[in-house]
Amino acid sequence: MLTSVFDSSALGKWIYDWSVSEHGPSTPITEMAGELWLHLIQLAGKTRLGEIAMPRIRDQGDREMVEDFLESGERLWIRFAKLLYIAENKLWQAAIEENGGKTPINFSKEITGYEVVQTIFGRDRELERTEKWMTGARLWSMRFDANCDSVIWEVGGANINWRRRKTEDQRGDAMSYIIKSKEASKPEKPERSHKSRRRQEDASPLRRYRVVEPEPSSRIKSSSLDHTSPYIRHA
Repeated sequence: MLTSVFDSSALGKWIYDWSVSEHGPSTPITEMAGELWLHLIQLAGKTRLGEIAMPRIRDQGDREMVEDFLESGERLWIRFAKLLYIAENKLWQAAIEENGGKTPINFSKEITGYEVVQTIFGRDRELERTEKWMTGARLWSMRFDANCDSVIWEVGGANINWRRRKTEDQRGDAMSYIIKSKEASKPEKPERSHKSRRRQEDASPLRRYRVVEPEPSSRIKSSSLDHTSPYIRHA
């Protein structure tokens, strides 16, 4: 159901948005959801890039290498589809319980998003499977860049260049969206008024001690001296 509605980038964004809604934008689960979104974009873009380049690769060894990567990328998609299938089963169970076993079953947005996020990232559900898939997707993408990128670059072509730019744009847009969602969650510091700053300065312990410069000493008039003082020598 989920894979028939979304493409890879839209599905990743949908999972990320519900992770933010359920857990907040700066939590470990949301960080993991953002990374999952980027892996989906990379996997979809690079497999499509290899499929476009395959008919133009002349060297037999390079063709076999790219074909092996496409097959391993397809296995990653199958593993992810199984993960979504498990989430859909949990979603059906939750919807049946909410409707009290009555038909037809209505899927609310809250139940759909909650169950999918909890299934994919829940410690008591499929978190371990998700972590293994993300590790495999990360390694696949790194090895694809190291082995196939130069071969595909030599082939060239308008379609290949367009696909490469599209993948990079999708990844850049996703990263910008993730950063903005984090910045939007940070509370803004209220701007202090002049009076509040003055009160804070007055409350500072350094304000208790005021340095007073001594006044310049004036000459002492002889008439003001007490002539009866023992320190005055009389003529």
